[in-house]
Amino acid sequence: MNPDLAALDLRGLRAFVAVAEHGSVSTAATALGWSHPTVDHHLRGLERLISAPLLERSPRGTQPTELGELLLPRIRQVLALAQETVSAAHEWVRHRRQRVRIGAYPTAGTVLIPPLLERFAGSDIDLAVTLDETGALVEQLDGGMLDLAVIFTAGPDDDTLPRTRERFLLNSEPMRLLVPHTHPVHEATALRACADDRWAFGAGDRDPVDASVLRRCHDEGFEPVIGMRSDDYPATIDMIAAGLFVAVVPESVAQRADAGRDGRVRAVPIAGAPLRRDTVLAVERADAVVNEVAAALREIAAA
Repeated sequence: MNPDLAALDLRGLRAFVAVAEHGSVSTAATALGWSHPTVDHHLRGLERLISAPLLERSPRGTQPTELGELLLPRIRQVLALAQETVSAAHEWVRHRRQRVRIGAYPTAGTVLIPPLLERFAGSDIDLAVTLDETGALVEQLDGGMLDLAVIFTAGPDDDTLPRTRERFLLNSEPMRLLVPHTHPVHEATALRACADDRWAFGAGDRDPVDASVLRRCHDEGFEPVIGMRSDDYPATIDMIAAGLFVAVVPESVAQRADAGRDGRVRAVPIAGAPLRRDTVLAVERADAVVNEVAAALREIAAA
């Protein structure tokens, strides 16, 4: 590259055109939104590069020199071409980047979404993320507002599964009965052993695992008294540790609760047909881009 071109600054060209059009440095500075010294600085830099004055000042204002008049149309062409180049690049990026709308329930989303975003950063795939509860995500999938979502279900026969084209099992874990350490239940037990306790359930009424727990309670002949609703597992565990409630939680949550509450809670296996929580990737829009994101999610979940 010509060493002179390496010093070429488009701001100097813009300053020159603005002064030539407005007839004064002050007016040009106002039009550009720059300060008067800034315009002067860039003009001096351009004239040093050209090695000749491009403007001359007179009582009638500031006008281009003979060389300035010669270069003015060419400089306008350079600026127009620069703008066209940037606009063309932006247009290419806008059309090239393909948006994939992905949802996840919060517990899974905080684990899976950050590495997914990192993996596709700087790529031509734009990920739009929604964190919401499973019931809301199912509605958005069915309504075409999401392309894929990480949801949880109560197993493959769960009738709350969305009507999606493809489903992939990411994880499956049994549910455990979480009770205060003072509770008389110690071994694998039916839920009716806690029929006289107050229960903690999820905050929403569309939780498929809560629905399966309620069905089991009804099958065992009792209606649980729901004394608390929350999707905040740490808060629920604290309440159980205080002896206020019992709850059915995923095994991974029960293990963390048992380890982190100094033995004040106890996880008990549930007798009978297993209650479980399956984490499922549901894919609504099947194309190459969505499939690429789905494959990455499955890989991250398996790691």
